[in-house]
Amino acid sequence: MIQLVRTFRTHRSPDRSVLRTPEGDPRKRQHLPLISLRPIDLRRAHPEGGHLSSIATLHPVPASVGGSLPTVKPHHSLPTALQRACLAAKTAADNKGQDVKVLDLTGITPVFDYFVIATGTSRRQVHTLVEEIDATMRSVGDTRMSVTGYESSKWVVQDYGDVVCHVFAGDTRGYYNLEQLWADAEEVDWQEELE
Repeated sequence: MIQLVRTFRTHRSPDRSVLRTPEGDPRKRQHLPLISLRPIDLRRAHPEGGHLSSIATLHPVPASVGGSLPTVKPHHSLPTALQRACLAAKTAADNKGQDVKVLDLTGITPVFDYFVIATGTSRRQVHTLVEEIDATMRSVGDTRMSVTGYESSKWVVQDYGDVVCHVFAGDTRGYYNLEQLWADAEEVDWQEELE
């Protein structure tokens, strides 16, 4: 069995990843190749041809196996990024999220396609919005890659690759003012899109 071990300061390889086998001396590390995904590869791997964040799953390739690398099979039943962003916005509105917006960033940045922005009135409501949005996204086949800010509950960011959901608490939304920061982005009428 092979385990992926992350080292940060003790190992100086370019990708900072090493593989270690549980057999033998754990201080001796065996270097095996990893699949390296560049951003263009990530876009091709996405079922809708959209943009994924920098988070990717690395799979070890055993040294004894030669030939071609494993291919990523797209999940064809996943709704488009716009449909998923609108579903996340509807979920936020259904759970009494305030000032729910969807911003179209497809022509502005290659990193993601849509922002969903909502405000909760309390810590509990922020948590509810985050959990309900995640449940909705999972129900249509999407997987959350990461969540940030859940503990502090001031600004919770959920990354679904091409859709990023921002749930703010009270004054935090006005302070960071994402709508102004991304002023070139068009606002999507998510209610009309869902009809």
